[in-house]
Amino acid sequence: MTLNIRPAYYDSLDGGAEHAEFGELIMGQVELSIFDGKIIVDGVDFVSIQSLATEATGLPGDGYDAWRLKAGLQPARPDCSETCLTLQLEGDRGYTAMATNDLALSGFVGAAVRDNRQGAGNLEGRITVNAVASVSERINALFEYQHKKQIDGSRSDHNSFRFDTRYQISKNRELRFSYEYEESDEFTVLFGHYW
Repeated sequence: MTLNIRPAYYDSLDGGAEHAEFGELIMGQVELSIFDGKIIVDGVDFVSIQSLATEATGLPGDGYDAWRLKAGLQPARPDCSETCLTLQLEGDRGYTAMATNDLALSGFVGAAVRDNRQGAGNLEGRITVNAVASVSERINALFEYQHKKQIDGSRSDHNSFRFDTRYQISKNRELRFSYEYEESDEFTVLFGHYW
């Protein structure tokens, strides 16, 4: 069983006028797993921000810029959690295009810097492509693909992708389905309650 605790939160799948469209702001998120009666810390996001400029006014300097910043404790490798959490700082810069009023397509070039734990390396370069869609008033979906290259040569290149959907049950409740692949498959069903 997995438990996510998010004191300040909205992500690209959340709807509502109170959020930046297809944007993300996560602060203080802790992801815990319970396995064989033991609580395991899978990751901590101190802060994670994504900004997709989905509307350009035509004014000088205004465009479809996209950027992401993230800082937290992340597993050094996908197959390891509590025993190999490492401080990781990430940044990406890119461009967003609105394919339709309800579909944002983005591309990013970025990097991650981390403590070299268990041979994971210190510096990673990456290319990310994602699509975020508002399928209906209550359903949103995200697809993301990343190609990662270890700059310091400590690990081979690898690809990852994920597909997330969110169904808004009510103003304070949601149901999420997720599939993620990064060296192994992971399926998740989450029920969320906000207060």
